[in-house]
Amino acid sequence: MKKLILLILLACSTGAYAQVSCSQLSEIADENYTELEALTLYKVSGDKGFRSYFYSAPSKACKKNQVFVIPKDTVVAYYSFNNEGQQWLYAVYTNKNNVKTTGWLRENTLIFAGTTALDD
Repeated sequence: MKKLILLILLACSTGAYAQVSCSQLSEIADENYTELEALTLYKVSGDKGFRSYFYSAPSKACKKNQVFVIPKDTVVAYYSFNNEGQQWLYAVYTNKNNVKTTGWLRENTLIFAGTTALDD
């Protein structure tokens, strides 16, 4: 019976814990990222219909729903951070209306496209 109660409590608290966890991980990443040597351009890889989601912190649990880039979109990466056995990049995407979206992207969904000295 005690195990059942513990499982119920853990299941009910998971949502609140995820928010705190993402917030804490974001702070940790902000203090411990590796700055890239140059502003690095990446194109999103994948087939038509693929989406590379932005994350509020470098963890699969911190996905920003409905915030993504699609194949052939270009992002500018500034920082990298290793978590959950994979490399994450803090990047900016600027759409055709000059609206910027920022967040963490999984590096394995991107293809290196060069470097740039421009930061607008």
